[in-house]
Amino acid sequence: MRRHRLPKLATLLGVLTAAVMLMLGALPAAAAQRPDPPTNVRVTDFDLDGFTVAWDPVEGDVFYEVQRVRLYAEGSRSTYPPVRVSEGETISFSSGWGATWEVSVRVRTRWAPVMYSEWSDPVTVTIPLPDGYVPPSAPQNLRVAERNEKGETVLIAWDPPAQGTGSFTYTLFIDHPEMSGRFDSTKELSYDAWQLPLNTGYFDVPGLTVTLWVQATDRAGTSSPLSEPLELVCCPF
Repeated sequence: MRRHRLPKLATLLGVLTAAVMLMLGALPAAAAQRPDPPTNVRVTDFDLDGFTVAWDPVEGDVFYEVQRVRLYAEGSRSTYPPVRVSEGETISFSSGWGATWEVSVRVRTRWAPVMYSEWSDPVTVTIPLPDGYVPPSAPQNLRVAERNEKGETVLIAWDPPAQGTGSFTYTLFIDHPEMSGRFDSTKELSYDAWQLPLNTGYFDVPGLTVTLWVQATDRAGTSSPLSEPLELVCCPF
């Protein structure tokens, strides 16, 4: 009798195992169908601050993923990671001036087996430049704004460009024996000197010169010329 029961038991275990694996998404579901991509993907609004994308809803328990690709004038592209939209059929993005974007949307099922649609046909949007746009000129009057009781530089400051449109971010450049290069942008007109490799103790050689410059960048991504240099002579800087 056992010889007859074993095949039946093996068959039953196989069916149960397949059912569990199907629930976990480990096996393709014969009845599951890949969702269709969203339709009528469109830009519903855009201005100097950004743009909004919308699409028609897809039936079923799904959510959406939206992918942006930044297109550059020279032909290069930067693809951003998809952004999930769990509720509704619209999403807004901020953008710099003059930027061109290509946007696509796809559907993802919420539960196993997880399935994705193809990406929708892309839509393209270009953010305008403000009327009367003027690129930035170089920041002015780069200077030491504050020193401590030891005479060490505490604060670097500068004045904004005389020409330009809108607000700016700034990047400080340094030529120093220990660390040359650029430092994080800031929206302020100053920079804490403790973040710079000035008074390190390793290169505090009398007469050693460290040179600084600052550059402005506007919301269109246009960078100004470098400011006039600021030279600090050891010691202290």
